[in-house]
Amino acid sequence: MDLNVRNIQIPFPTRRIINLDIAVGKSNEIVEYIFRRSRKGLRTKVAFANSNLLIQARRHEIAEESLRDFLILNDGVALDAASHILYREAFPENLNGTDFVTKLLESAPRGARVFLYGALPEVVAETAKAIETRFGLTACGYADGYDRMLDQEALVKKIEESKADILLVALGNPKQELWLSENWPRLTTSIGLGVGAWMDFFVAHKKRAPVAFRMLRSEWLFRLLSEPRRLWRRYSIDIVTFFFLVARQALSH
Repeated sequence: MDLNVRNIQIPFPTRRIINLDIAVGKSNEIVEYIFRRSRKGLRTKVAFANSNLLIQARRHEIAEESLRDFLILNDGVALDAASHILYREAFPENLNGTDFVTKLLESAPRGARVFLYGALPEVVAETAKAIETRFGLTACGYADGYDRMLDQEALVKKIEESKADILLVALGNPKQELWLSENWPRLTTSIGLGVGAWMDFFVAHKKRAPVAFRMLRSEWLFRLLSEPRRLWRRYSIDIVTFFFLVARQALSH
C-alpha cells in the first residue's frame, strides 16, 4: 500500500496511530529510499513519531495538518505498544531519531552539505565540527536555537545560500516540525529532519541511556530519571492520554 500525501509517495505499508500514518520499514531501506528520492531531485521531510509528538499534534490542529506531508517514522516503545493494540504486531525496528539520524549521515555521499539549526550555541558548534570529522561531510552552516532575536527571514536566506543538502532542525517537537513545514517551500534543501535532542547526545552534552536500558526498551525511563522536572508530564499525564486515544481508536474499529 502506498501512502499519498501531497508531494510524497511512500512505498511502504503504513499504520495509522491516532490521526497520523506511520511508515512500516527498517532503517536501511528507509535511508536508501530517502537518498534515492534525493538523487531524483525529490525532497523529503522526516519526523520521528514518539508518543509526545502524536499527543502534541492531536492538541494542535495546525501541527497535525503540517505533518501530513512528512515521512513519519516510529520512535519508541509506546508506538510499538500502540501497534500491538491496533495491528497485533510491533514495528519491525525502532526508528528513534538518535540512531536513525546517525545512520543517515553515515550513508550520505561524502562531502554532502549539512546545515544545523537548534540546540545550545556550544552544542550546535561542536556538532558541526564533529560531523565533518566523523562522517566526512561538509558543515555548511549552523545557528543555535536560543537566539531569541534571530531573524527568521535571514536564517532561511542563510540556509538557502549555504546550498545545504541536509537540514537538521533541533527545536523539540512539534516546534521543529512546524518550522520545517512553514519554511520548506522557501528552501531547496533535499532532506530535512526534526532531530530533537540528537545533537546533545551526539556530542555527549547529555548522557544517553546505557545499553542495558536501550536493550530493555527503557530509554524513556533513563531520560525521566535524568530530567524529571522537564519530562514528568510527558511520561505521566501525556502517556495516559496517548493510550486513551489509542484505546478509543481500537474500539472505534
